[in-house]
Amino acid sequence: MPITNTKQKADGQIESHRKLTERVHAAGGKIAAQIYHAGRETSSAVTGVQPVAPSAVREPSMPETPRELTIPEIHTLVEQFGDCAKRAKAAGFDAVEVHGAHGYLAGAFASPFSNKRSDEYGGTIRNRARFGMEIIRNIKEKCGKDYPVLYRISSVEYVPGGLDIEESKVIARLMEEAGADCIHCSQGVYASTHTIIPPSVFLRAGYVEHAAEMKKAVQIPVIAVGRINDVEIAESVLQSKKADLVTMARASLADPELPNKVLKGRGDEVIRCIGCLHGCIGENGKGNGIRCLVNPLTGMEDEYDLTPAEKAKQVLVIGGGIAGCEATISAALKGHKVTLIEKNDRLGGQWIPASVPIGKSEFTSFLC
Repeated sequence: MPITNTKQKADGQIESHRKLTERVHAAGGKIAAQIYHAGRETSSAVTGVQPVAPSAVREPSMPETPRELTIPEIHTLVEQFGDCAKRAKAAGFDAVEVHGAHGYLAGAFASPFSNKRSDEYGGTIRNRARFGMEIIRNIKEKCGKDYPVLYRISSVEYVPGGLDIEESKVIARLMEEAGADCIHCSQGVYASTHTIIPPSVFLRAGYVEHAAEMKKAVQIPVIAVGRINDVEIAESVLQSKKADLVTMARASLADPELPNKVLKGRGDEVIRCIGCLHGCIGENGKGNGIRCLVNPLTGMEDEYDLTPAEKAKQVLVIGGGIAGCEATISAALKGHKVTLIEKNDRLGGQWIPASVPIGKSEFTSFLC
């Protein structure tokens, strides 16, 4: 199946994305679009066609072997990445991030774990990095040299024969040479998924040292990621100078108001991500969209109406488990006068013993 250009369909998405960027800008925020090609980290069941990759090497966690890309197809993909970024700019995005981590196509080219080519796109580090470098240069040509381009990289892939920190530092330097304005320092591939989105048993901010190593290799800003789930940890990372920025994706799913609460001195009210992965990864993996175990509104914003009721009522909630507490909060947000009755001297119900096992202690942050 040839690589095809879906320009007409893609152009039709500019207006819908502009609605998003305009709302973000109206609230005083900035927004970047992350652009990627899944490469071999997908299947024909999802895309309808055989996956493509730098080499015909199956990803251990995926069901089928990809087809090796031809050089003309690689050139087409480079152009399409640039066209995608141009559309993102037209839609009002303040920057784009090229996803070259986690074994996706740009990352698969860079890694000896997945790239077995012997032409100009394989072998040496520079050759393996060539695809990502050409993408960055193409974006700069089409969007202007001042349009910010971030590049995401897996600093360590945690698979035999995969990228280690020293090779990744060289790749980061090459992306900077190509024009990247920032390096987003992630880790892992699908064969080591647990490192990509570390659960509660992993040390918080446990991959920051990778970002610190990356900062030694480049002059552009470096972003740290991985279990940075509260403001104190985020601030400590920045104060340590081990990274210039931090990402708090799951933390923002748990509490979208996190930055506003902190700015207003209400940091103690932040609902903290507990690293359970049940809602964000578990539900999304089932095709149910993004959810969050500690925030029932996440992914359901259009389903639940918490605007104040026209007439306040007296509401009685019996049982102070998690469901009872959330029902109480929801009713109070609607403006009702709520009484919560719990027979024990502590709220939480079964959540309390659920917090006891090793690696689950952060569950208690959700309780009073």
